[in-house]
Amino acid sequence: MLRKTLIALAGAAVLAASGSAIAQQKLILGTVQGPPTGFGIALLDHFIPRVEKYSKGKAIVEFDGPSAICVEHQCVEQMQQNLIQIATSSTENIGSFGRVFDVINLPYFFRDLEWADMLLNQWLADWLDAESRKQMNVGAPAVVPCGGFRQLANNVRRVKAPGDLEGIKIRVTKSPTAYELIKGWGGIAVPYDWAQLYQGMQAGVVNGFYIPDGWTVHVKLNEVAGFITETGGSYTGCGLWTSHEHQGKWDKDVAEAVNAAADDLQHGMVYEIDRQWLKTATIELKKCCDVYYPTDEEMLEWFAGSLHAWVEAKGTYPTEIAERALLQQNMNEFVQVLKDNGAL
Repeated sequence: MLRKTLIALAGAAVLAASGSAIAQQKLILGTVQGPPTGFGIALLDHFIPRVEKYSKGKAIVEFDGPSAICVEHQCVEQMQQNLIQIATSSTENIGSFGRVFDVINLPYFFRDLEWADMLLNQWLADWLDAESRKQMNVGAPAVVPCGGFRQLANNVRRVKAPGDLEGIKIRVTKSPTAYELIKGWGGIAVPYDWAQLYQGMQAGVVNGFYIPDGWTVHVKLNEVAGFITETGGSYTGCGLWTSHEHQGKWDKDVAEAVNAAADDLQHGMVYEIDRQWLKTATIELKKCCDVYYPTDEEMLEWFAGSLHAWVEAKGTYPTEIAERALLQQNMNEFVQVLKDNGAL
């Protein structure tokens, strides 16, 4: 709250110093993000001040987070109704509105975080933005990391390989791909609202979840799930969203300022902050939980189980985009396995 107030006062001071009245457009940003998340820090310290700077005072951004007025897909719903103008969510929870982002949610799509950063910054984020505007009426001026890769957590037992997931109810996001991944691994996939997850774990509605370690620590889910398995797999991207239709009606300078500030986020501003947050979270989890790293043989089982999600998702993503990204990462053998299984 203090940070938000200081930002608002700074913006007011700039306007007062200019000596001239400027017609301002208020943009409400609804998000679950906030410190210590890398994306949350970047929004407050970099994105908001830059929107106001680049618009030359024509825009003022009201930060309503974390979870002050909406959570994940709810923020996108409110944005489409023009109740708020900018939203964020994971690229899995945007799945309620269309399947453009399924391609980067596919398990083991990115070799590692460095490759994810490189591909998104080189061409993939631009493709996602263009397709999302066309198919979903959702602008995606930035798609950035949000805690690394998802990991499996549960409160039943240590899970070493997919066979150990039998009978365990795992909460999944709004993404059909996430549902099919847990199903392919042998668990019971339960779509469940993010805001109710802690209580759902306590009540036994679900026994576990598949989220990044940073978020497990940040919202204290490690208090209700003592077993963590570092499977990796699905990349946790977060989008900065606008309504393509409504943004087209904004003042031109304001619309361009939002895109420019988002482009700054896209090209490097979030990445180091996010990595530090992830590193800190990993240290904290090792203090409180049974953190298990699968052996090479066990990882082959996780890979094999993930093929189900690729096969079930075929037809919802352009195979040429998936193949281009995988080959650029020198994942030629994985491409052949996917083709042999009918996923590409």
